[in-house]
Amino acid sequence: MPDTEKKQRKKADSPGTKEKILAAALEDFGEHGLSGARVDRIAQNAGVNKAMIYYHFNSKENLYREVIRKHLIRNITAMRGHLEMGDFELVLTTVSETYFQMFNQRESMSRLLLREMAHSGGPVTDEIIKGISESRLPEQVLSVMADGVESGALRDVNLRQAWVSFISMNLGYFLLSPFINRILNITEPEQFLAERKTAVVDLFLNGVIAR
Repeated sequence: MPDTEKKQRKKADSPGTKEKILAAALEDFGEHGLSGARVDRIAQNAGVNKAMIYYHFNSKENLYREVIRKHLIRNITAMRGHLEMGDFELVLTTVSETYFQMFNQRESMSRLLLREMAHSGGPVTDEIIKGISESRLPEQVLSVMADGVESGALRDVNLRQAWVSFISMNLGYFLLSPFINRILNITEPEQFLAERKTAVVDLFLNGVIAR
């Protein structure tokens, strides 16, 4: 193998190269979507050549899936760690915090995920569902809730309906904030969001805790 090719292969295999590509891809996909993103622009922003992107991911579509999967799995892992502790309020707080991190602190990821939710049914949506299903996170959440019902700590509610309600309470503001901020005259959305995390958990718990 020629020395030039060896150097290129070594650089492609270096631990930081793939992470740089994923970081640049997140920004480009968040700004332009899958169809509008450009591999050459991603490569330029990552400080690599296009060949390295194809070396690691084979196609723009595979890179897009990997960007979503990476961030999804990282957040699911964080939630599962708290689920294993079995503390229901801590689980709820962690989920709300995770949504906050995903949709507020990473604007590019927020735009990317909201775009996917608006155009569900494609292969990337399938990848998201597959990642969540393989994590067994929904099963674990429902199991923690079922334990709470059995112990008498929670009311005997429809667990799936309750969990869908909690997810909707978390996602609702992010989806509707352009309207809500104007209708309710919310002039400090960052402060409102910080309060929202606690408010969602408090409201939900007051709906399911046994009295």
